[in-house]
Amino acid sequence: MPNTTTSPQDGWKSKLTSIVAIIILLAFAWLYVYMIRQLDSAETYWTRALYLFGAVQALAFAAAGYLFGKDVSREQTTKAEKQADDAKQDAKQALQQASTVLQEATTATTKAKDIVAAVKAQATGLGVSQTYSALGATPQHTQAVQSVLQQLAKTVEDIYNA
Repeated sequence: MPNTTTSPQDGWKSKLTSIVAIIILLAFAWLYVYMIRQLDSAETYWTRALYLFGAVQALAFAAAGYLFGKDVSREQTTKAEKQADDAKQDAKQALQQASTVLQEATTATTKAKDIVAAVKAQATGLGVSQTYSALGATPQHTQAVQSVLQQLAKTVEDIYNA
């Protein structure tokens, strides 16, 4: 989460700005009531008062915008920080899942290589003729088994290399 702490000087400035904004809004309210009471005044006086009212009104709207905008901005900042934290968590989980999948793929590749090597070893006849001869198989049977194993080795190698 980003560092949202403020220095004591920043907190002091924010409080002072808020106090000034509230004073401006109170002055505007007082001026508004004053203007209503002056409705019966002379045209010249009313025009000058209205000119002053316009300037204070601009300041009052700026003060109100600061006070209300500060809260809206704070909410947006908090929401953005939460979304950033959620995105970091999602990225961390995705990285962990990717690591797990990579480990599983490495294990599967090693096992596939072992299978290919075993089938190739059997297909080349290492031990096939001795094993089947000891069991009483004829040379034709031994050749048939070797042929099947060679086809199996080729199939496994084709699948593995695909």
